[in-house]
Amino acid sequence: MGNKKGEVWEYDGPDLAADAVSPQPQPVVFTLEELHAKLKEDENFRRAVAQQIGINSDDPMAILQAVTYQVMQQQQQQGKSKE
Repeated sequence: MGNKKGEVWEYDGPDLAADAVSPQPQPVVFTLEELHAKLKEDENFRRAVAQQIGINSDDPMAILQAVTYQVMQQQQQQGKSKE
């Protein structure tokens, strides 16, 4: 179903300014307990987190341990750069 010549389509949504930028996703903060619960219940979230941190596991506890290790490594690097 193509646009017939001369046909006008109306759009009632907001206009996008030429200089508009896409909003950046806001970070979500979890406690370790909340993160573990979310990893156990949401398979898509579990896969996404595992992929982001670079491990090949579907085990919520293994993913949580890898996230914890990565956060600790980042904090150590930040501590060294402040010295």
